[in-house]
Amino acid sequence: MGLLAECHRYATSYARLESHLRSVRGAAVLDEAALQAYRSHAFRAESGWSMCRRFSDDHRRSLRLLIDGDFPYSIPRVAVSPSPKFLAWPHLEKNGLLCVYSPEVTTDPSDPIGVVGAVLNRASLLIEDIIGGDCDEDFRDEFLTYWNGTVKPESRNILSLVRPRGPTRPIVIWRGRSFHVVADDRDVLLRWLERRGVPTRDARRDNFVPGVLLWLPNVLLPSEYPEVNSDVARLARLAHSTEYDFKEIWPPALSPPLSDISVLLAARGNSGVCFAATSLSRPKNLFDGFRRHRPPSRAVVDRYMSSPSPVQRRCVQRVDREWVHGRDLDPAQETLRRSRVAFVGCGSLGGTAAYLAAQAGVGHLLLVDSEYLEAANASRHLLGIDSRHKRKAEATRDRLLQAFPHTGSVEAEITRLGPSSGALLPRLAECDLVVSTTGNWAAESFLNDHQRTEEGFAPVLYGWIEAHATAAHAVLIKRTGACLRCGREATGRPLLAVTDWQRRDETVPEPACGARFSPYGPAELTWAHALIVRAVLLALLDPPDASHHYIWIGHERTLKRAGGEWTPGWRSTRGEIGLGGFTEDRSWTVDSRCESHGHRLPE
Repeated sequence: MGLLAECHRYATSYARLESHLRSVRGAAVLDEAALQAYRSHAFRAESGWSMCRRFSDDHRRSLRLLIDGDFPYSIPRVAVSPSPKFLAWPHLEKNGLLCVYSPEVTTDPSDPIGVVGAVLNRASLLIEDIIGGDCDEDFRDEFLTYWNGTVKPESRNILSLVRPRGPTRPIVIWRGRSFHVVADDRDVLLRWLERRGVPTRDARRDNFVPGVLLWLPNVLLPSEYPEVNSDVARLARLAHSTEYDFKEIWPPALSPPLSDISVLLAARGNSGVCFAATSLSRPKNLFDGFRRHRPPSRAVVDRYMSSPSPVQRRCVQRVDREWVHGRDLDPAQETLRRSRVAFVGCGSLGGTAAYLAAQAGVGHLLLVDSEYLEAANASRHLLGIDSRHKRKAEATRDRLLQAFPHTGSVEAEITRLGPSSGALLPRLAECDLVVSTTGNWAAESFLNDHQRTEEGFAPVLYGWIEAHATAAHAVLIKRTGACLRCGREATGRPLLAVTDWQRRDETVPEPACGARFSPYGPAELTWAHALIVRAVLLALLDPPDASHHYIWIGHERTLKRAGGEWTPGWRSTRGEIGLGGFTEDRSWTVDSRCESHGHRLPE
């Protein structure tokens, strides 16, 4: 019934539009042959109409209104006929389709005639702006769209780790079978490849070749795109190539006996840094009259660069950390890049928190855990069943390095935290933040005591969840002021809990001696992950002046369904709770009864 209704809606919308275009706008229906030109993987025209109008340059042009099979839920497209040559106009695709609206624009499916009127009007105004020369700068602002449109499909793409800044300089290129990777430094490039799992045989010395980055003063217009080698020489002059540049950049790039030389083109525009690449073709007579096995002289370089040999354009996809984390626009990334964070405990809470921290841009991580992943934990752990019986710390490290090969470092320590882990403590002391999610009072009370006695020890963030993941806590403890013990009983039980389970056990037994677990899934745990990572980023970027407590209060429906209720203490402290589902920040204050603050337990 639903499908029939949708078919009826399409037929009705089409009939109304057809009548309007014919009677009001004098449109003619496009035949099947004309529609074929507007069928691609991105847009497939099903119907279309043509309308002629005269523009301010005294030229008559046909505007072709096109709709696909999703109309009226999709936005119509407009094509120009006859179509100008590709790159003669901005916002014009190869088949003559105008980019009138971005793909994210939504329309009102109940008003197809109004939508069509808005699209046609916008297309006419865009053409007038193009005729008047008001859109030429758009070629620079949307450089990647236009450059990539000129790249042949069979050309290998290039992944770039190059720093997105000048000056013109030599770079290193790894040539793989299906793609190339470029970087400023060979060691950086090799490390990235190893982390991505590229086989050692493919990362051998012969696959690394020198290249050149030309840092240009402006983003290129289509008329400036290089066609032959001599065009690249012109761009090199624009990049302020000096005598130093000649000695240090071009001879190394031209020395290997390669059929082509890769040159990266980069510039900063209004919309950010743009990268492209081109390959210089090697002239057949390059070394005529010169010795092949010596570094190329200036005459050889000039012969290479002045050649009319055609170049090959290539697409560049940035995979450097500045682009991956914030697309060059996140001012916090420089701080995060330098930050060192240790995650003590890589279980269902700590493992994902570490992953999210790396995803946010934290540059250096130390993962501490001695346990193996069991199959029963795979459903709520970052690692899946394929990591069964692997060390959590090592498997999490490998996962992070493969996902973020550009990151500074990710190291694993297979040890337990306690008085016997002496070698671990100096490593923790080097960190800017220590995150403990062990849920082990013996380990965390030891860490708390060590922090208070060790001069200059980093702040420690303790994270834990309550039964069934119905509430979560993150407590940032500074070296001075309130400590972890200030909010815990002598046995480690929190003084302030959000949920109460007197009517039901907090855990469920497993069919093994003393084995129990808390039943919750990844959906409930997601809130705790968000709380922990938010606290981590605040501790690094905007740390509170004193110890602080972040709390996630779960949804009341989830709590009651699991057999729990809000604790009287939490009700009296918080007041109105409502349906839950919110976070709260609180001070973590000194408890005068805490042993760490002068109180001594009776002997």
